[in-house]
Amino acid sequence: LATSANFTPTAAEQGKYVRRVTEWTNGVGSDAVGYSAWTGPVAAADSLLWPTAANTGVLPGITRTPYAGGTIVANGTVIENRNVTGTIEIYGSNVIIRNCKITNNSWYGILHAGGSNLLVEDCEIDGTGSTGMTGIAIQGGTMRRCNIHGMVIAVKVWETSNVDDNFIHDLADTSSNPDARHFDGWACHGGSGSRFR
Repeated sequence: LATSANFTPTAAEQGKYVRRVTEWTNGVGSDAVGYSAWTGPVAAADSLLWPTAANTGVLPGITRTPYAGGTIVANGTVIENRNVTGTIEIYGSNVIIRNCKITNNSWYGILHAGGSNLLVEDCEIDGTGSTGMTGIAIQGGTMRRCNIHGMVIAVKVWETSNVDDNFIHDLADTSSNPDARHFDGWACHGGSGSRFR
């Protein structure tokens, strides 16, 4: 990822939006720089090093409409630009959940119970203090650039999955019982080869 030594926003870039800047070597000794879509305000370069509330979660300036959650069985379903107030339970394959704010304080925000190749990106999952809630349980897919907070367990992985560039913070639960307050940023329950970064 970029550091202040190798990334300085130009005058044209100031005030625009960027998620992150990546560097790689092309194999012959010179470096290349790749930019994602403009999707978050350019700030000091060091702020792009790690996920924060400023560069994860829902995208600014896009209207979201209400959605109560429910069960998804159709392959290829896309849930985008929604304010979700219940659990999204997924059984279909190739489902995409994008730019959604999920507010729920019990059970799961997203429960990937069946199917494969789930993609969750640019979402916020708010457990609002929680009553034993898990933010997301994923079994085979990718979760990236999400802002996850306010629950006991942020991410459960059941099968090989990629969990990239997420901001997991301020885990919480309403119970005073120590057994109910086993806070986990992520928990791996099965599979092998998952990536967390």
